[in-house]
Amino acid sequence: MGQNFRVASLDQPFLLPQDMREWLPKDHFAYFVLELVKRLDASGLLGAYRSDGRGAAAYHPIAM
Repeated sequence: MGQNFRVASLDQPFLLPQDMREWLPKDHFAYFVLELVKRLDASGLLGAYRSDGRGAAAYHPIAM
C-alpha cells in the first residue's frame, strides 16, 4: 500500500478565476524552482511517511 497523501496538482486553477501562472512572466524564477523540484529524488523524504493507510492524509513533500 502506498503513502496516504492529499492530492496536489500544479495544474489546478486557483480558487479565483485567474490561473496563478498568468501572474508571472514566462522567465520567472518560480518556473525554474518548479522544474528543479520535479527532478529531485524525494525517496528519502517519502520513507518517513506512513504507508499503512492510517491517519490523515499528508501533503506530498514535493508540494511543499
